[in-house]
Amino acid sequence: MSRDGEYLIAGSENGVVTVIRCLNLKILYNYPPCDSPVRSIALAQNH
Repeated sequence: MSRDGEYLIAGSENGVVTVIRCLNLKILYNYPPCDSPVRSIALAQNH
């Protein structure tokens, strides 16, 4: 979850990372699959 609560970022066993807008649960972006499951995600603030 983003710090402002606007986005949920989820990783999956099939290696896909999905960005979801919490307000309407709309999927904004699916990143191409990685070679292995996504086990953790770290978010960084843009400066």
